[in-house]
Amino acid sequence: MIEKVGYANVHKQFNQELVKAIAEQKPDVAASIVRHYIQATQRVWKETGGEK
Repeated sequence: MIEKVGYANVHKQFNQELVKAIAEQKPDVAASIVRHYIQATQRVWKETGGEK
């Protein structure tokens, strides 16, 4: 399971990459980053048992 600090660092990295892709006007890259972020979030959600 990803610890909260580790997940926060991953979240920060996703945000930085997304902002860079948007600033560079690379919509395909931005979309890919968002898809990857959603998949990672779903994986963590499953690992932690979702909402309890």
